[in-house]
Amino acid sequence: MMVVGLGKQTGAESVHSDGLGNMARNLPANAQVVLDKSRILFAIPCVETLTMKPP
Repeated sequence: MMVVGLGKQTGAESVHSDGLGNMARNLPANAQVVLDKSRILFAIPCVETLTMKPP
C-alpha cells in the first residue's frame, strides 16, 4: 500500500510495469524507496475477509 497508495499513479505504474511475475520480488525495493523518501511514523493494518465479517 505504501508503494501504490502513497506513490499515487506514478508508483502504481512503476510497480505494475515490472510485470506481475516480478512484482513480489521488486516490491521490497520499491517500498524501501518510499521509506527513504517519506516520513512514515507508523502504520495501522486493516484486515479484510472475503465475506467482510470479522475473523
